[in-house]
Amino acid sequence: MEEPLNINSNSIVSGKFAYPSRNDPEAVEVLVSDLEHLQDLVFVNDTVIDFYIKYLQSTEGWCPDLKNRLHFYNSFFYKKLHEAVQSQKNDKNNRKMQKLRKWTKGINVFEKSYLFVPIHDKLHWSLAIICLPGASSEALSPDSCCILHFDSMNNGHKSQNIFRMLRSYLMAEWEFQNESGGIIKDAGCIKRKKLSAKDISARRAKVPLQENEFDCGLFLLHFIECFVKEATPTLRSTEVKSKFGRDWFVPQDASNKRETIRKTIENLLEIDCRGESSPEKLNSFQE
Repeated sequence: MEEPLNINSNSIVSGKFAYPSRNDPEAVEVLVSDLEHLQDLVFVNDTVIDFYIKYLQSTEGWCPDLKNRLHFYNSFFYKKLHEAVQSQKNDKNNRKMQKLRKWTKGINVFEKSYLFVPIHDKLHWSLAIICLPGASSEALSPDSCCILHFDSMNNGHKSQNIFRMLRSYLMAEWEFQNESGGIIKDAGCIKRKKLSAKDISARRAKVPLQENEFDCGLFLLHFIECFVKEATPTLRSTEVKSKFGRDWFVPQDASNKRETIRKTIENLLEIDCRGESSPEKLNSFQE
C-alpha cells in the first residue's frame, strides 16, 4: 500500500479525476475547485458527498455479502423524488416517478437490506436510511420495513416530509416490481400486491449533534460509515432507540472528516496529474 502523498492544496492549480475510474459509467468527477468546499466554515457540496460515499464503498473492506445488500442513491435523487411526488396530482401517468427508475436500473430495491438516501434542502444535509428485510424469509411488516431519519440538527429537516416522500417512492416501486414480475414470489417477505403507508414505519433517530452550522454534510457521511460498520442483516424499528443516541459517536469525529476528505482528494488529484488514475492507483491508499 502506497503512503499518502504529502502535497499542498495550494500547489494544485487545475485538474480533475473520475472516481473510481473514467471507465465507470457512474463515476463521480471531482474538480480541484471542489476543495474549496472542504475549507473550514464552508458547507460540503454534492460532489464531495457523492465522492466520499463511493470512496467508502471501494476502500472500507465491507464483506461482499453485506456490500451486496446495500444501495446508495446519489445526492440528486431526493430532489428528483420531491419533484415527482409534488407533480403526482397533475401527472396521471406518473411520468416523473417512472423516470426515477433509471437510478435503480436492473436493481430490485426490495432485495436489499438498506437503502441510503442523502437529503439536501435549505443549505442543510441529513440522511435517510430505508431498512428492508431484503431477500430473507422474514415477513415484511412495519417493524421490519422502516425509514430512519438521521439529522445532526434539532431544527434541521422535517422528518415527516421526508417520510411522506420516501413512502410514496416505496409504494410506487413496489407496484412496479409486482407488475413487471420483479418481486421474488417465493420470498416470505413478499405476500401482498400493494404496499401501503401503514406497512412502513418511520422514526427520527436520536444522534450526536453538530457543534457548528457547517458540518451537516460531514455528519451525513459519518452516519453512513458508523451505521454500516455496525450493520446487522436486518434492523427492526423497535431496536432503533437502543442502537442509536447522542453518545453514538463523538461529534468531533464527524467534523474531523473535513481534513480527511480534503487530503484524500488532494492525493487523488496528484495521482491523476501523474497519469496514474487507474482504479488500483486511486484506491492504493487510505488515511
